[in-house]
Amino acid sequence: IQNTNKKRLNAQFNMNTLYNKVPFIKNLNAGPKNNRSGSKNSRTDSRTVAKDSKAKNKDSDKEDSDEEEEDEDKENTLDHIVNVFSHFARMAFSVKNVNMSYDETNGSMLPGFKPTSEFFGMAQRFSPNSAPGWRYLLGEQPKESDLNRFASNGWITSDTLLNQPFTQQYTSRLNIRSTVEPIKKLRIQITAQRSETTNTSSLFKNSGGADMPIFELLNENRTGSFNMSFLAIRTAFRPMEINSSQTFDDFRNIRSELAKRVAYKYGVPYSPSDNYPVGFGPNSQEVLIPAFMAAYSGTDVSSQSLDRFPKIPLPNWNVKYDGLTSIPWVKKHFKTVSVSHGYTSTYSISSYQTNLFFGELESPYTGTPENNPDNFDVSGDFLTEFQIQTVNISEQFSPLIRFDMTMNNSLTTRFEISKDRQVSLSLNNNQVQEQAGKSLTVGVGYRINDFEVTMSTPNGSKTFSSNLDLNLDLSIRKTASAIRSLEENTHQPVSGSTDISIKTSADYVLSERINIQLFYDRMVKKYEVANSFDTANSSFGIKLRFSFGN
Repeated sequence: IQNTNKKRLNAQFNMNTLYNKVPFIKNLNAGPKNNRSGSKNSRTDSRTVAKDSKAKNKDSDKEDSDEEEEDEDKENTLDHIVNVFSHFARMAFSVKNVNMSYDETNGSMLPGFKPTSEFFGMAQRFSPNSAPGWRYLLGEQPKESDLNRFASNGWITSDTLLNQPFTQQYTSRLNIRSTVEPIKKLRIQITAQRSETTNTSSLFKNSGGADMPIFELLNENRTGSFNMSFLAIRTAFRPMEINSSQTFDDFRNIRSELAKRVAYKYGVPYSPSDNYPVGFGPNSQEVLIPAFMAAYSGTDVSSQSLDRFPKIPLPNWNVKYDGLTSIPWVKKHFKTVSVSHGYTSTYSISSYQTNLFFGELESPYTGTPENNPDNFDVSGDFLTEFQIQTVNISEQFSPLIRFDMTMNNSLTTRFEISKDRQVSLSLNNNQVQEQAGKSLTVGVGYRINDFEVTMSTPNGSKTFSSNLDLNLDLSIRKTASAIRSLEENTHQPVSGSTDISIKTSADYVLSERINIQLFYDRMVKKYEVANSFDTANSSFGIKLRFSFGN
């Protein structure tokens, strides 16, 4: 028998609707009005009248003019204060909307269930004690106490040969998205996400005899994966060196301090003069994972969370600004100018599983390797609840900065700089593999309107008139990868290359159904390691595309 339940929560907050309920905030978001300018015009008119009257009575009007100029200075100062206050107030109410969604799925499969299902899945239609019970039918996940109740009611087979596992699945995903507009035409989209998957399997069976059944939950094994938006920007711009790494050195150096924090968390006594407490050595999983997160995120050791599965996801963002055309010189030469920037980072554990030896311990995180060896592994570290193979941190500036421009003569230009980094901590061999890349892309496009082409056809020469689209893209990308050993403090280059790509094309539409393209592509790859050879690939040709349909 099996059941599943799904929970979904969607929340949307339209902050503009809320702001419009408050007249002051509504006026701020609507922008400045011309009330002040009207008063300025009236003051200008009054000065004009004063000048006319000045010709008639110079002495008396001079005093009036001085007073008006003094009043105007005070009002200009007041205007400036009001503008500054409105600017900061508008930024305070720049959040336009907030969207949040949470999905959770739970399921279980229990083998050996004897009753048959009838009306609404119940074995007996109207009996309150009928199997499997309304709570299970409504999706509630059974605990060990529920399994024991099922067994005591005779709902589970007492066959001792039952070897099919009792399984449970859990999946959750949290997404948060918000749009912020601190100034006009500047939009910032902030996102955060967290997802977790857990699969649990165990044997719930009769471990006694057929006459005296004894049901037990045996060999519980839990596997899963974890993914969360992260923030590693503090160390993103440190140079990627093959034979050295400041971030890696920080990783090695902060392990001792974090080991003492972990020992304090589990109540393990230690001496401040010791480099590492008993059971939490430099290669302990409980120490390495938070130290890895702290070093590559640039977080202070004292504020770094010790949780390997953090509860709160960190923000990522995308920024786009279209307001440069408000500058007169830019507006004169360009139709559109857009500037964008994006940052995405994730922290993930690809897979983990339960340490079966840990579940058998009566008092974990106690004793010493000499007087309580069952609590320790072969390296002298305490056994951990989960066995984690690899922890990953990825980061992409996609793009770091990008300009999209369209000139008044229909020439389009794209300039983009991107950057990415992948860091993996292997807990099997205590090594860090780091790969970093950066790229520069320049694209140019131009459209020639009503370009005429004369071609020979069976019916004679025919002239076609259509738009000709010309495109040129140049991209340069440099990558490097290295493996760094924690125990030996060595750096081994793995790979590195510089890729240069040139792509050109000319597109022409002969008719509604026929499109022709001339293209030329060239890719050059220069390796930084001695065991690889440089390569260059070129391709060119003509593409003819036919469209069939109504």
